[in-house]
Amino acid sequence: MNKVIYSITLLRLDSAIRTRCVGYHFNKEDAIEAVEKNHCDIAERGWYRYAIIHTVPEGIHQIQPDKNQIWFEYDTNTNIYHWIRKPEKMSGLAYAGIG
Repeated sequence: MNKVIYSITLLRLDSAIRTRCVGYHFNKEDAIEAVEKNHCDIAERGWYRYAIIHTVPEGIHQIQPDKNQIWFEYDTNTNIYHWIRKPEKMSGLAYAGIG
């Protein structure tokens, strides 16, 4: 079985799409918790509206666009991220993580 990592990438949409991969976990639940609870203020006080967890198998160019993504949106009232469906406006974004 191939090893995988769960990369955590943040997105900001303004005049351009800005992305930042802030880290990864070997355990999916740990990655989800890190995003949901906004560990270390990864949202940078809401500067990054979206977060994505990508499942990345070991190897070169192993990404499968849209197949293994979990999307989140930042809530400025609670200062945490909530699971969402991939926004329609992001349908053309295949991968914004490492690399």
